[in-house]
Amino acid sequence: MAVVESITIDRAPVVRFEVERAWRAGAGAFTAAAGVLHWAAAGDHREHRHVLAFFVLVGAAQLVWAALVAVGSRRPALIRAGVVGSLGVVGVWIVSRTVGIPWVPDVGVAEPVGTRDVVTTALELLTLAALAVSTSEARRGPGAVVVPRRSLGAAALAVVMLVAVPTGIGLASGGPAHDDDHTTVAGAVVADDGEAASWPGGEEATVRYGPFDLASESEQLAEIAARPGGGNVLRNGLEKPCVDCLLVSITPDLVDAEGRSLNLADGAMLHHAVFFDTSQDDVTCPRTDGVGFLGRRIFASGNERSGGTFPEGFGLPVQPTSNWLGVFHIMNHTETPRAVWVALTVRYRPVGDGTLPLTPVWLDMDNCGDSQFTVPAGRSETDWRWNSTVTGRVITGGGHLHDGGVSITYANGTTGELLCRSVAGYGTDPAYAGSIESMTGCGHDRLGTVRAGEDLVLRTVYDTPRSLDDVMGIVVSYVHETDDLSGGTLASDAVKAGVAEPTPPPPPPSDHAH
Repeated sequence: MAVVESITIDRAPVVRFEVERAWRAGAGAFTAAAGVLHWAAAGDHREHRHVLAFFVLVGAAQLVWAALVAVGSRRPALIRAGVVGSLGVVGVWIVSRTVGIPWVPDVGVAEPVGTRDVVTTALELLTLAALAVSTSEARRGPGAVVVPRRSLGAAALAVVMLVAVPTGIGLASGGPAHDDDHTTVAGAVVADDGEAASWPGGEEATVRYGPFDLASESEQLAEIAARPGGGNVLRNGLEKPCVDCLLVSITPDLVDAEGRSLNLADGAMLHHAVFFDTSQDDVTCPRTDGVGFLGRRIFASGNERSGGTFPEGFGLPVQPTSNWLGVFHIMNHTETPRAVWVALTVRYRPVGDGTLPLTPVWLDMDNCGDSQFTVPAGRSETDWRWNSTVTGRVITGGGHLHDGGVSITYANGTTGELLCRSVAGYGTDPAYAGSIESMTGCGHDRLGTVRAGEDLVLRTVYDTPRSLDDVMGIVVSYVHETDDLSGGTLASDAVKAGVAEPTPPPPPPSDHAH
């Protein structure tokens, strides 16, 4: 028997709808729309074969189920399969967005909630509602609704919109960002540079943190001498440049009230700015050890202001639940108090556009402490190692040293694979007044690999005219956690080795030179 039957009552053309089958057809339409969105989501997970297979199979099953319903099948087993399937998919979504799915590689942590997955889940819930009404009507016995034919077009349009609009929203949310000319984000203006079609594309935001009211140089030195950690300023609840997004480039700076860059030639120095996400555990430093209680170290800058763009296709996630905290140490090399700001200029892309997430792995010669260690006079090499708890492809690496630093090498000590050598630069930019002004970095879709249980090793090289007890040796690396260690293309030795090591000049004559 057909779902609808055209009849005439009192010469008025009407359409008779079988209630049970009409609701079942609606369930098929909702499920078909969800299947389309699942197939679209599969394209965002080409490097996660387990997740890719899940979306492909679920999408196919939903489209087949919808087709069977459309041709009029009303077998109880089919209806039960629709209910169980929709409940299962909704359940998987809830688990993946709350605690993650640790038994499936690459999704062992909670995923951020996105527009497309919310739309897909809403369609699953509409399917369940429609099947519930259909089953109830079947138990009540045959029934029909008679509708004037002139109202049929409006009713059909409403049904089409109910399916098409959520599907369109879901598909659009998975594509590249649609930039406006300008948007206010985190108190900053986001500007469109017309490059949205190329990497990194997305949107740009500059966020300033401050003001930091700096005392005179002599007062700062007295504070540093009087107490451990003197000069460090901790600020919690920092504005994030975006939410539910991935940062694809980060450029730090130290600026004045007008946004003008400040440096040692101006009497100002960004000793360090370390950004934490308090909502996540640090990868290399547990909550119970030293600075680990502050959470995950996600990005940092010294006065050399290293930053840049991640390799194409990768980004640092900023989740809606992320809480940013910063530890800032800024030095004033004048006797005039002043106010300064730390600025981050970023580019970002929305979650769901195919950009793969990176995990920051902080490696440090004094890992959970204040990051300082001692080097003797002359050339010295100091090693430090960490037994990895992550498995994946190493995508970037970049170092941080103080004056007198030559290089820091980052390697897989178990396999002997060089991952990155980061080299210090001096003497090309007068703004740095002879202090360290750059650190080379390495970036590729596969610098190398690491497995849980393997050792990651740092080797820090200094060459100083005197012994120093407060130098640093840090590498901030970003790893794409995955079991597919053969993905991407292996970087050449030239990409990993960087430039030739310099002979650094003596550190500038200051008690708090970098």
